[in-house]
Amino acid sequence: PFGSFVQGAQLPGSDLDVCLQLPGFSRKQLAGTGAQVSALKAFLARLPKTFRVIEKRFSPTIKVPIVVLAFASSSGHIVETDVSIGVSCNGAEKGFADRLVRKMLACTPSALWLVRVVKHWARVQGVSKAFDGFLNSLSWTILVLYWLMRRDELDASVIEDTDVRDSDGKFSLPEPLACDASAAMTSGDLADFFSMVAGLDDALGDEHSGMLAPAISLLEPQRLDVCDEDSAPLFIEDPGVRVACGRRANVARAP
Repeated sequence: PFGSFVQGAQLPGSDLDVCLQLPGFSRKQLAGTGAQVSALKAFLARLPKTFRVIEKRFSPTIKVPIVVLAFASSSGHIVETDVSIGVSCNGAEKGFADRLVRKMLACTPSALWLVRVVKHWARVQGVSKAFDGFLNSLSWTILVLYWLMRRDELDASVIEDTDVRDSDGKFSLPEPLACDASAAMTSGDLADFFSMVAGLDDALGDEHSGMLAPAISLLEPQRLDVCDEDSAPLFIEDPGVRVACGRRANVARAP
């Protein structure tokens, strides 16, 4: 599992994100999108009838093909799941960035409250789906953490400790994080966050003038000299890729 459920920042009705490593397919064989689509089709061919296929995202322009499934429990509760193939992406294991985010949310009570408020706003406004050309859930979460760092309410050194696996060395689905209502921020704090988002060029300082896109990083919240190669309008660095292999990848880029 990976995504918001691993972060602990899921909303009611959030999809569960899972990745599969299918028997008969090596990691090298699944490196290309074409191979991933073939593996997903093989997976669907063996899917029990208790699952319903909602959507297949197999377009050649999509970097990570997925299948959206729905499962209804005996009590009538419906869970939607986004299934992708392969346990790594951009050199980092899927879920690694989410567990780094979880560490930051767990040590800053106000962070989880604000992340959920911002994500709920983005959902209501219809601007929370990368597939539709907007920022994805992880991007909104990183923006909140970045804003807290710039206010000195969150220490970037929290993610320097990369020991985020379970005791058995695996990445399983952790228990939900408790959201402390007493840590809720004010409407003024919320307005300040959105003011930062609306004026990212100014918030990042003059050193970023002339870049192709505003760029932010949780590992270097005061400065990031990087330019997105595909000219995306915003560069939000993937902390998992940066910590795992020292590379820079943009989570704000369209899928």
